[in-house]
Amino acid sequence: MDEVEEDAFVNWRPLGSKGYVSCETLYPCPSSWTLQASDQNEGFRWGTATDGAKPIDLEYMRTFCCGHGGLVAFVRDESKLVLQLGVPESEEHVHVCTLSGNLVENVELRGISSTRNRILHVGWTGDERLVVVTDRGWTLVYSEVGSGHSSCDEFSLGTACEQEGLEEVKVFSTGVCARTRENHFWGVGDFEARMPFRLADPDMPGATVHCFDVIPSLGGELEIVVAVGSDLAIVDAGQSLKFATGLGPFVQVASSPNGLMIAAVNCHDIIYIFHNENIVVEISLEEAAMGEDDSSFQTPSGTPTLLAWCGVNAVVAHWEDTASTLFVDVDGACTWIPVGEVVTIAPELDGAVFLRRKGVQFCRLVPQDAVDVLEPGSVRPGALLHDARELLGKEDVRSASELLAIVDQGDLEEAVQTCLNAAGFELSVSRQQSLIRAACFGMAFAPLASHDTKSRYKRGTKVVELARSLRILNALRQPHIGLPLTLVQLGSLGLPRILERLCTLGHFLLALDICESMGHTPQNILLKWGKRKISATPANVADKNLFDALVENLTAYPEVPWSSIAKHALQRGRKYLASMLIDLDTAVKRQIPLLLQTGGLEDAVRKSSVEGDPDTIFQVIKQGGPGVRKMLLESPSKEYQGTEAILKEVERIRGHALYLDYLAQARDHDTLALFHSRQGPLSVNVTASTSWNHAKAHLESVEEAKKEGKLLSSACVAAQRLQQIQGGLEASSGRDIFLGHSVAGTVRQCILFGLTNDAKKIAKEFKMSDRQFAMISLDAMCRAKDWVAVTHFMSKLDRRGAIQPEDVMEYAVAHNAPMHALQGIVDAVDPDIEPTRKSRMAASIGMEQQAPEDQSTMFQGIRNAVGTKKLSDILFQSR
Repeated sequence: MDEVEEDAFVNWRPLGSKGYVSCETLYPCPSSWTLQASDQNEGFRWGTATDGAKPIDLEYMRTFCCGHGGLVAFVRDESKLVLQLGVPESEEHVHVCTLSGNLVENVELRGISSTRNRILHVGWTGDERLVVVTDRGWTLVYSEVGSGHSSCDEFSLGTACEQEGLEEVKVFSTGVCARTRENHFWGVGDFEARMPFRLADPDMPGATVHCFDVIPSLGGELEIVVAVGSDLAIVDAGQSLKFATGLGPFVQVASSPNGLMIAAVNCHDIIYIFHNENIVVEISLEEAAMGEDDSSFQTPSGTPTLLAWCGVNAVVAHWEDTASTLFVDVDGACTWIPVGEVVTIAPELDGAVFLRRKGVQFCRLVPQDAVDVLEPGSVRPGALLHDARELLGKEDVRSASELLAIVDQGDLEEAVQTCLNAAGFELSVSRQQSLIRAACFGMAFAPLASHDTKSRYKRGTKVVELARSLRILNALRQPHIGLPLTLVQLGSLGLPRILERLCTLGHFLLALDICESMGHTPQNILLKWGKRKISATPANVADKNLFDALVENLTAYPEVPWSSIAKHALQRGRKYLASMLIDLDTAVKRQIPLLLQTGGLEDAVRKSSVEGDPDTIFQVIKQGGPGVRKMLLESPSKEYQGTEAILKEVERIRGHALYLDYLAQARDHDTLALFHSRQGPLSVNVTASTSWNHAKAHLESVEEAKKEGKLLSSACVAAQRLQQIQGGLEASSGRDIFLGHSVAGTVRQCILFGLTNDAKKIAKEFKMSDRQFAMISLDAMCRAKDWVAVTHFMSKLDRRGAIQPEDVMEYAVAHNAPMHALQGIVDAVDPDIEPTRKSRMAASIGMEQQAPEDQSTMFQGIRNAVGTKKLSDILFQSR
């Protein structure tokens, strides 16, 4: 194997006889870390001192990591306060860094000092909000941590937590769970709702509760696993279920990231892994130590200090006294991994991050594809293809022979896929490039192995997508960014969340580059940059200068959300800047609210009148008051012409006093009647009856066309009667399906829901013709897909009646009737009486066998007329 493969293999540890464990260094000791003068062998510190402040010393800190390569929070360890020099600060701080050691923010905890509530736990939500919980249940939730202006929301876990005090807290993706000193469990399942509730008590009165962990759940219900007495228990809000009876007491317990398995360590130094409350792994410390062949290895003693999941298929346990770390997979294989002294372990979906004073390491199982390609001495197709490409780069003629051997064995497609999968696993850029080059080399000869053009195209698209994703991951992993993600984590987190992280940390240029490479619109990034620019600009900078800076940087991008940026400027007290930014927006609807807020009433009236949108005009009228109406209707300016007509057509401003007052002053009885008639069908109460009476009165008061007014008044009476019938139908049937329909619609609804007699009564009262009633009945049956009823309806037709068989066929085809229903309609036509009609209908749906032989000429003519068009289209056009 070549040098690249040997470098890849050097970080692997054998895991029994079935695979390897990879331990790669994400970030060595960065330049921002400094050595203590008293001890140059340990004591590395975190945090980039951008303002001359002292870096963070992990010796005196508690550490809390966010998932998916996120931020790290450091809080002062109160158990080591005796070592702190100087006067304590009045307020506590949480120091937030990236995994590469860059300090991004010092979060000041309001109301928490050394003399008040003690910080019990710090955690992170799934959307990277910082959660701080005190020993009295006071919870602080910080949003946009890392932006320099994080916001804080506060709430309490309840009176019981305040009175009893908290002993242990766990923060998960959407909420928090706490155990009081009385061993009662309280939780908040959603930080948005913030409704604390009590979980069931473990069904072991008097037993000691040792520890607990939250079980991730997709259903939204909070479940925890509790180590109580000598057992484990699954606890939720309603019940407690015991398992692992008598195997404890357990001192460490951890749930897998997918919530399917539970790992636990008892006081006898035995590690258990449970699946569905059944033991799948049981391994003692002595058994694990027997497999270590290193003579310098020192067997740890006691229970592990840290226990965490490494992906979803393995567990890692760390002993602080000997700096030993044990890796155990769910099949029982184990190995000791040389990671050294570990401060904390952050579980990930596909591995675990080890936070150390001397750097950050990432541990995970090596997938089989990577083993096939990069294992020394491998003769798998992927390894041979990789070797062939490396030989080609050295201009070695053996490259062709190795490639032809793969093609002859029919393994070229497998070799290409294996190299691509191995490239997705790798963190080294050089190995990624080497593996992708090998895959592309194999794809170039794919026609020799397969003639499937479609599959080759899919593989080519996959290579492009993989290369683009790896470029994004490599950029995120750079030390100045500090977001180390894998391909699995990228797929789980999603690109929008990553872009939001970058914007929060101020890496807007990288976020824009990623948007352009992935074809996403950068509107949200531009909006966040604009807000950050306005917030970070000192107050003594003139609005005009800030406006010029915004325009200079944003005008190169299309569809900039200027109105949203202007709204933020208005919130920051920059009214003049907001008014200038509003004019850059091309949508009047977005300009109007901000113009009204900034005092630009005349501009709002002018722009809304020119736009001509009724809703926009009414918005201006509603917020501007009578002065706006006077400006619109009495101003001699040509810009306001036509506004009066627009006001009359506004349909969604019912009940507004300004609009009704305007219509009354204008003596527009027609529009007032229309308004009241529309109010009528909304309900069947006294208000509806009053609306009908108002409409009737206004119509009768029309002086210019009294005959038309009387006719419309009669229509109001009929409409009021229809509404009364509809209200009665809804009351008797218990269905709110009739109000608001026309007469035909009401009849159709009655037929659809089996109220045939009521349908006939309505048709008779409103003098509906037999043909119209029959057509409505047919339409209702077709809408309900009741093809048996349609066939029965067809069989009862009168050849001289209002509806003909062609009408039935037209409705059936228009409602996508199945072939057997269409055939039933054709069969209902008597061939002895109407042979021509039956053959014509059969030909129209492609039933040539139903057409007599002597009418083949007629059938061909119909078919030529129909062509490839849908029958329903031709029938409707003919009508």
